Amino acid sequence: MWRLKGCPKCKGDMLVEQDSYGQYEWCLQCGYRLDIKSLLELSRRTENRRQMKATLR
Repeated sequence: MWRLKGCPKCKGDMLVEQDSYGQYEWCLQCGYRLDIKSLLELSRRTENRRQMKATLR
């Protein structure tokens, strides 16, 4: 799954992946990596980001 412009460091595109240790997302532009405890956590962060964008408009 992709999160366009979701990187907190460089605003690059984040790719969500999974390995034997769990789920994580990493930025394609700068390499920033963030472990994800669950998909629920990811959906909450995505929804919070959408809400923040809506209030800024």
